[in-house]
Amino acid sequence: MRTTHADDDTRTGGRARRWRRRLGLVATVAVVGAVAHIAGFQPAVSQLATVNAYKADADPGMDPSGGPWARIPGVAVPMTAQATTYPFGGDAIPAVDVRALHYNGQLFVRVEWPDSSVNDSTFGTTLFADAAAVQFPAATGSKVPALCMGQADTGVNIWQWRADTEAGVPQTLPEEDPDGVADHYPITDDLGYPARYVGNPFDSTGAAQNLVAEGFGTLTATPEHPVNAAGVHDGNRWAVVFSRAFPSPGEGQPNLTEGTKTDIAVAAWNGQHQDRNGQKSVSQFVSLDIGDEPVPPDRTPWIVILLVGGLFVGVIASVVVWRITP
Repeated sequence: MRTTHADDDTRTGGRARRWRRRLGLVATVAVVGAVAHIAGFQPAVSQLATVNAYKADADPGMDPSGGPWARIPGVAVPMTAQATTYPFGGDAIPAVDVRALHYNGQLFVRVEWPDSSVNDSTFGTTLFADAAAVQFPAATGSKVPALCMGQADTGVNIWQWRADTEAGVPQTLPEEDPDGVADHYPITDDLGYPARYVGNPFDSTGAAQNLVAEGFGTLTATPEHPVNAAGVHDGNRWAVVFSRAFPSPGEGQPNLTEGTKTDIAVAAWNGQHQDRNGQKSVSQFVSLDIGDEPVPPDRTPWIVILLVGGLFVGVIASVVVWRITP
């Protein structure tokens, strides 16, 4: 079969059109990348495996939705179901966003994850609370301990936040039935609370618990209560801020200083999925770098302007390439 000049022209035109599309795409991507680099926009990913604790120039407070948090790049840390010890499970939370900063000798860690429901009551046998925790090696700079509860020669310090303790742990059943009656015996001493009486580490005096462990079955509440935590739910996500002063408050708790690195792991519980105890989503340890880099300035308006301008230039470049290519 003989090839005609028309066939050659058709093939040449098709190749030219493909090259025009490729060149246009390359031009757009290059411009957007250049603009993002100039703007200092660097989306963090879990593969970086390092959470930078930026140095704030003012007290950020405990509000996870305000202050400098929006200017700090988050690290997406993947989560998996806890599969080390019974009870297993808890894969409702695929990833958490982790950010950190420090101010005047105080470390702040912010954890955010998707959750469309608020579970902040445990006053019932089938009610479980949303919760989150961060875990550190007991000694800064030591070898990385076993992920769940550490081990005999390398303990861990756990800061846990619970939605029910933040809400105050209601002591009466909700009166959903107007004809129902909640029978609550008005006793306040420890004998009326068996778990508290036998030394259960659960502490409802605040939203945060400060715990230490050196292996399975050793989780212990510390006599010190230096950890603060506060959570906010925006309708679709939880965001929680943990904070503690740098100096070690007691045995099994790391001494933190500016210019040092340690490790951090995260756990999260979704009460709607009946997560509790060991049934939780957990991460691997990632590096936490408590550096002296200041919190980035608020360049949001410029980033938007530059990105929009970059996209516009990219589109124009694509059109020009399309026009000048035969």
